[in-house]
Amino acid sequence: MSENAHTPDLTIALLQLGSDEIWATADKAKRDALSISGDIVLRAAKRGVSAGEMIGLVLSRCLLAEEFKAAANGGQILTAYFLLDDYASWLSQPESRIADILALNVEEREEGVRIVISIVESKYVSADGLAKARRDSKDQLLATLGMFREALFGDPGRLDRDVWLARLADMLIDAEIPPGMTGLMERARSKLREGDVEISLRGYSHVYVHTSDAGATSASDQDLLEESDGVQAWQEVFDRPDLRKLAEAYAKGSGIYEARAGLGVHKPWECHDFKKPAPRVPWLAAMGQLASGDAGVQEAEAVEAAAGESIQPNAAPEPSALAQEPAQAGAQPPASTSALTSAQSPAVSPPNLGKALSALVSRKFAGGAQADAERDAWAQEVTKKLKAALNSYGLQASILGTRLTPNGCLIKLAGSDRLRVEDIENKRMQLLTTHAINLVTVQPKPGEIVVTVAGAKRQVVSLWELWSRRELNRNAAGINTSFLLGLQEINGALLYLNLGSEFGGLSSHEPHSLVAGATGSGKSVLIQALLLDIAATNPKDLAQIILIDPKMGVDYAPLVDLPHMRDEIVTTKEKAGEVLGALVQEMEDRYRAFAKARARDLPTYNSKVSVEERLPMVFLVHDEFADWMLDDVYKAAVGAAVQRLGVKARAAGIHLIFAAQRPDKDVMPMQLRENLGNRLILKVSSEATSKIALDRPGAELLLGRGHLAAKLNGEQGLVFAQAPFLSDQDIEAAVAAIRTDNSI
Repeated sequence: MSENAHTPDLTIALLQLGSDEIWATADKAKRDALSISGDIVLRAAKRGVSAGEMIGLVLSRCLLAEEFKAAANGGQILTAYFLLDDYASWLSQPESRIADILALNVEEREEGVRIVISIVESKYVSADGLAKARRDSKDQLLATLGMFREALFGDPGRLDRDVWLARLADMLIDAEIPPGMTGLMERARSKLREGDVEISLRGYSHVYVHTSDAGATSASDQDLLEESDGVQAWQEVFDRPDLRKLAEAYAKGSGIYEARAGLGVHKPWECHDFKKPAPRVPWLAAMGQLASGDAGVQEAEAVEAAAGESIQPNAAPEPSALAQEPAQAGAQPPASTSALTSAQSPAVSPPNLGKALSALVSRKFAGGAQADAERDAWAQEVTKKLKAALNSYGLQASILGTRLTPNGCLIKLAGSDRLRVEDIENKRMQLLTTHAINLVTVQPKPGEIVVTVAGAKRQVVSLWELWSRRELNRNAAGINTSFLLGLQEINGALLYLNLGSEFGGLSSHEPHSLVAGATGSGKSVLIQALLLDIAATNPKDLAQIILIDPKMGVDYAPLVDLPHMRDEIVTTKEKAGEVLGALVQEMEDRYRAFAKARARDLPTYNSKVSVEERLPMVFLVHDEFADWMLDDVYKAAVGAAVQRLGVKARAAGIHLIFAAQRPDKDVMPMQLRENLGNRLILKVSSEATSKIALDRPGAELLLGRGHLAAKLNGEQGLVFAQAPFLSDQDIEAAVAAIRTDNSI
């Protein structure tokens, strides 16, 4: 951010500070604003009015931080701040109607974990705009606070109560977790999802007046806006003199309470009413028992017996399930048998999956999250080493946060003119050889630079765990159109391939995909997990899979019995050509049916016709297509089919997934290159291959065994993730459960 973005407002507010103190405070304010949202800083850098907005948010954050610190009384706390504008779609509200800050403060005491949820609407205004600011701030705060109160404590309880708790739990993933606090975060997330946690919900309307009217009396004030069932809302107005006191206290890091106490005799920060969320709606509780009760366990045991395996609850995976042959593409690292990362959630009853599969997932992923003190300590140490190393090269490295990932750790650095992405990239080799810091990726983000460092130990990301967390994105006909690709490194959230509407905080993606990766990169394992997720989240009459594999289908043998397979695995060029031609004809037939029903696409058509007439989504997977593309006749047939399917297949509900080890220019004709818009790229052999597959270098630096770089329409830059893994035995058990659910 430019210095000029800060100067006018801070000079007015901090009358008792010198120039150096003002600039130091400006840097501090920028760091605090980044901890809420990078968008705040970007807006402040562009517009003066947004700089005032940023100051108001930073001061409100400071008031909350002091409040949380005092309440901890020396105990362990974890605090996360969020800009509610970033979650407007979740709240189904326009940004102009919601409050500014959502703060989650986790306290751990002898009696257990407690969470304070504070909502703040902040206004930074001149004296002539005070009356309007007070009204608007009050309205926005009470509207937002009311939504949270009804969702969490409403009587009778709401049907989406579990969804709200799960979303709040997932938001903690985005928090900047200090080393050693991972365990507390996971315990809090577990309790939130279960609804077994005491919550104090409160709200503040903060109005800061940075000018004054001549001869005017003090405008500072403190009012109780609302008190309902223990949920309080306060409005605090700081006139120019009190704002100056608050700003000086912020700059000096002390005296915040003294500056706040002058507003009135009340101390709202001391008034907490902790209580548990409303009970689950009875029929939801009954469904949970169905998924995880005795009947479900018995069915899961029957499914496992049918798959030829017997695993005790909470048992660790067999070593053979983790240590695959090196030649098997996608074998996951045996170095660590933990299926969890610091950002992953504890086990819950998986939502929206079939009964048998839900019971199986509950049994397979029953251990919950576990803290890894050794990896936490390593992350803390490598963060210090990176900062010291960059400083030694004359680069200004300011650490914003560190978090563990399945493959190492992610470190956020404050961006500035004295620390750019290219500065770090240029030192990549020295950092490795001199400081033993193996940088994998260096990504620019709003107001920050995010680097990932490879760790000595990697963690397996289990598909069981991701299924325990995933939600569904069903269209009008009940077809789920969003499918799991893995676990995002940047925030620990699930990465979905959205073939329908926006979902999971991600955009709607292209209809067709390219998967590329060298031997051992995890290409086949990624495709296996994707196909399993398609089958697990859709009935067989609404999703069908066609699989073409020149390698005789050996990598997909465990999937042969999926009820969603339209036919046997295609293993010859002649049959593959026929299948592609038939798929083009099926697309044309569907368009004729759409025209007759006056429907524009598959979801609209399925919503208009009877259940028996509904058409399924079709997924054609062509693995190792490069082997056959050297045949000019087949190459021409594939190019023509893809050209026609690429233009109209999305609306018809037909999706292509092509995979290869080396998608070089000889096997990637223009028709494929233009129409396979989603690029799901694992580790490739060279920078040149990365440029072909990903349109940029970088995939050659991935770590292999499921480490993924995804280029997806609508997402900012590349999305790095770890693909999930299941052993062949686990896949057989999952397939058996899916078959059971589809036979009911």
